[in-house]
Amino acid sequence: MAAIDPAGDLGYRPFPSSGTEGHAALLLVEVLRFSNRTSFSEADIVEETARLAEKFSRYWSRELVGSPERLARRAVDILFEARLAERDDGGVVRLLAGAGRFAPVVSQGALW
Repeated sequence: MAAIDPAGDLGYRPFPSSGTEGHAALLLVEVLRFSNRTSFSEADIVEETARLAEKFSRYWSRELVGSPERLARRAVDILFEARLAERDDGGVVRLLAGAGRFAPVVSQGALW
């Protein structure tokens, strides 16, 4: 038996992944999910990535911290490949429903 996926819709990329780009992609999901918006321009994503890079600069690749545009592009590419985000023809990025699996859950009144 063989399966063909000409559109690439069935591809899978492990997520979350390690390294600067993987960590940035995971944190970007959190930031975007809790922003009370549904769509994001490239400038929005670069701005958020720059904030994350500043916060985590001690742990991340200096090369990528110094280039938030490139880090943002790589992080968003990871989200696309993992089918957690999509981009429309105008370049606007939207998270897909599956991204919700990776947003942290904060609960109050926990027993422990």
